[in-house]
Amino acid sequence: IQMPYLVLYDVMNEIVVDCYLKNGVKDENIDSYDERRLALMHLKECNKGDIVIMDRGYPSYKVIEGFDKKTNFVIRIRKNSFKEAKELFEKKEDEKIVTIKRPSNIKDKEIREEVKVRFIRVDLENEEEVLVSNIFDENIKQEDFKEIYRKRWGVETFYNLIKNRLGLENFTGYSYDAVMQDFYITMLLTNLETMYTIDIKLKLKKNEEMKRLNKSIT
Repeated sequence: IQMPYLVLYDVMNEIVVDCYLKNGVKDENIDSYDERRLALMHLKECNKGDIVIMDRGYPSYKVIEGFDKKTNFVIRIRKNSFKEAKELFEKKEDEKIVTIKRPSNIKDKEIREEVKVRFIRVDLENEEEVLVSNIFDENIKQEDFKEIYRKRWGVETFYNLIKNRLGLENFTGYSYDAVMQDFYITMLLTNLETMYTIDIKLKLKKNEEMKRLNKSIT
């Protein structure tokens, strides 16, 4: 059974903000979900001052247009996702602000016909990649976007935690209720762990800072 799940995770505070586990089977008689649809469902929890970071599996016109209306985003895209992004690789430009058009196969008139975005070329993991964002502040440079995207590593470690340490996908039952119960209890446990260990982490961080300060003085 295909059941995609998606978590809106606050990497700075290590807190699950929103999460979904839905049916992913494509059947005309069943309402199905993919990662992009689930991502758009997170918008109700996003605010204007947030920055939502997404990997290469999420960019689409619908996702970009939807998030642009509600919050800030930085998304890693494939080279062939947009013509303008491909040109960025070929011409070796560092960045480009362009207006992308709504694809002809999208008939929903509530989705705007065009969106202005900023493409930024960065080096990630020794490979050239392109990010797309709706952050146009000139004070935020190419290297800044690179650092912003690197924050997504917190999401990867979170998924490793719930899959491997907490065994999320080893459900205790096969019924709908059992699966959903396991899913939401896992999310609750991760938040409780963060809450109960925050003082310890702050103390350890302070001790590390003091050690570095003492070394620099001596």
